[in-house]
Amino acid sequence: MKIRTRHITASLMIAIVLGTFSFGFFKHAEAQISQNPAACTALAYNLRIGMYDGTAVVALQVFLNGRGYLNHVPTGYFGLLTFSAVQNFQASQGIINTGFVGPLTRAQIQALSCGGSQSSTPVIFGIEPSSGPVGTQVTLTGRWFTADNTVYFDGNLIAHIASSGGVAIACTTDPACIPGIRQSISFSIPQSISPYCAPGMMCPLYIRLVTPGTYPIYTTNSNGTSNTVYFVVTGSSSGTPISITGIDAPNSLPIGTQGTWTMHVASNQSASLHYSVVWGDQTTVNNAFTVPPPSQISSTTTLTHVYSYAGTYTPTFTVTDDFGHSATASSTVLVTPMY
Repeated sequence: MKIRTRHITASLMIAIVLGTFSFGFFKHAEAQISQNPAACTALAYNLRIGMYDGTAVVALQVFLNGRGYLNHVPTGYFGLLTFSAVQNFQASQGIINTGFVGPLTRAQIQALSCGGSQSSTPVIFGIEPSSGPVGTQVTLTGRWFTADNTVYFDGNLIAHIASSGGVAIACTTDPACIPGIRQSISFSIPQSISPYCAPGMMCPLYIRLVTPGTYPIYTTNSNGTSNTVYFVVTGSSSGTPISITGIDAPNSLPIGTQGTWTMHVASNQSASLHYSVVWGDQTTVNNAFTVPPPSQISSTTTLTHVYSYAGTYTPTFTVTDDFGHSATASSTVLVTPMY
C-alpha cells in the first residue's frame, strides 16, 4: 500500500507540473497574440499539416490569429484548424490555396508582417471574349492590376484603364480554376493603331487599320509588365465597302512649315472617291477623283497643310464614295514655335 500510494502521489505531482507547464505555455502564447499580433514573421522553411514545431508553427499561428484567419491559442501543432486558416489566407492573397506553407506563402507572410516588398507583377488569367470584330468590348481578368493600367494591343498603347474591384474566388472541383482575388479591366478593340510618340518629339506617325488576324495584348502598371494573351480580330459580317487603311502623318511641325499627310484607302465599290480634311484650324479641304472599275481597289492621296499658330491639332480625314459609304480617321500633330 505504501508503494502504491507513493506511485499515486508521484503521478499527481507530475500531472500538476505538466498542467502548470501547459497552462503557462498557453498563457504565454495568448500573450504573444494580444501583445504583438503584427510581429515580423519570417519562416525559414516550409510547413505542412501534421507538423509540430514550437517555434515556426507557433509563429505561423500567431500571424494567422493577428490577421483574423485563426481564432485559437497557438499550440505549435499544425492541425486542421491551422490548415484551414492557411487556405483562407492563401485565397485572400491570390495564392493557390493548398494549405501548404511553401515559398510563395512564406514570402507573402513576410511581406505583410515585416513591411518588405512582394512579387506583385500583374498576371492575366484570361481574356473574354477572345475573338470578334473591331469595336468588341473585351475584359481581361487577373490580379495585381492597379488604378492605372496601360493596355498594349499589337505593341501599341491603346488605353489607360483602372481595374475593377477585386472578387474573391474559391475553387472546388475545377482543376483549371485559379483561386484568390480576381480583378478585371475592360476596353474595346480599336479600329486603328499607331506607334506611340512622345509629345514634342519629331517622329513620323503612321495610323494602321486593324484588320482580321491575331493580335497580342498585355498590360503594364506600377507593378511591372504582365504576360501576353491573344485576341483574334474577325471580319465584319456585312463587309466594309470603304475604309482608311492608314495615314502617313507628321507628329510634330514648326509653325509655318508645310506638312504632308498621305491617306491609304481601300474600297470594294467601283465609284468615285471624295476626300475631305478638317485640319483643326478652321480650314477644310475637299478633293475628288474617279477610280477604275475593279471590285477591290486601293488608292492613295497626298495632302499638305501649313499651320500658322502653335498648338496641338487633330486633323480629321474623311473619304466617301458615290454610294454614300464613308470612312473617317484622324491623327494628332504638335505645332511648335520657331525660335
